[in-house]
Amino acid sequence: MQRLGINLVFLGLFSLLNGHWGAVQSVAWVQMVKDRAPGYESLARLVVDTLSATAPCELCSVVDRASQESQDDASLGAGGSTLLVLNCEPVPVIVLNPPPPLLTLVDCADCALVRPGLVLKQPPRVVA
Repeated sequence: MQRLGINLVFLGLFSLLNGHWGAVQSVAWVQMVKDRAPGYESLARLVVDTLSATAPCELCSVVDRASQESQDDASLGAGGSTLLVLNCEPVPVIVLNPPPPLLTLVDCADCALVRPGLVLKQPPRVVA
């Protein structure tokens, strides 16, 4: 359950920081490198031309517009700054004591099972 909570926090931060647009942009760059590869002799030149914003693909343009719109929607005020307010309240600490044991162990020093030299005899029978 705690692992699920941590994953949800990271997913929320990823979304808050527009990480989803970064992931889509990465997919667009990989697709551009794949599509433009036959026209280039040098891989380094291909990557530089792909990552520069001189000739963006259609998906890059969509990502750019969408990320700008999401930043405009998130801005709160004339200065365009994003305000994030966290409300942290202390959580009460609950200390649980362990339950009492169900069985109590006794010292079995006089038991026949512990003393190997002891011979068990049957108890005498009462004849009436």
